[in-house]
Amino acid sequence: MALALCAGCGHSISDRERVAVAKCGLPASEKFGLTADQPVLLNGYAVRSLGGGRYRVTGVGNRDAGPGGSAEIGTFICEVAPDPTDKLRGFKVTSLVVKPASAGGSAPGP
Repeated sequence: MALALCAGCGHSISDRERVAVAKCGLPASEKFGLTADQPVLLNGYAVRSLGGGRYRVTGVGNRDAGPGGSAEIGTFICEVAPDPTDKLRGFKVTSLVVKPASAGGSAPGP
């Protein structure tokens, strides 16, 4: 399953915050019901430090809708914490809430 981050979201984040966003991608995709051939695009996201190496990532999930397009699938709130057993990203997802676009949908609060 592919993950794309919004490159032009208007704010800069640290490498560690980027990794936190990436860690949320696959679990969010699965919760949104996307299949392996449907990449999720995480847009309009915000990352907030919760202390102790933990982060809260909030934003909008979109799916690829063909050349030059995407369709909003909902909003998400994902929290990650350090996990030394995760050799790839070093995080584990500790909380994930998704709200499908059909359920009403402004971006979730912090």
